[in-house]
Amino acid sequence: MVVGFAGGTRLPPGTMGRFGVGGARLAVDAGVPVVPVAHNAGSFWAKRGFLKRPGVIKMLIGAKISTQDLSATAVNQQAYDWMTSSMTQLEGKTPVQFNKGEQRGES
Repeated sequence: MVVGFAGGTRLPPGTMGRFGVGGARLAVDAGVPVVPVAHNAGSFWAKRGFLKRPGVIKMLIGAKISTQDLSATAVNQQAYDWMTSSMTQLEGKTPVQFNKGEQRGES
């Protein structure tokens, strides 16, 4: 089993970044499915924060995404679409696109 984080790092709650294609490429090349997982831990554990806020972390585990006869890009898109829907369910609103550099004021 390989665990990968397509977004690469924690982001502010209510946002989603671009998914890297490496994990999907690995799954396609190995001929194994991808199992997407979404959670709202970022609401209690900030990226640059030391303190953790109390709360209940909710997690959703999706159905397997078959990689058979698909490109890594297609697998990634299916995972991204599932994640968007799941994060909307967990947080009560559709996540917005987070662009690298925004948090540092570089956008």
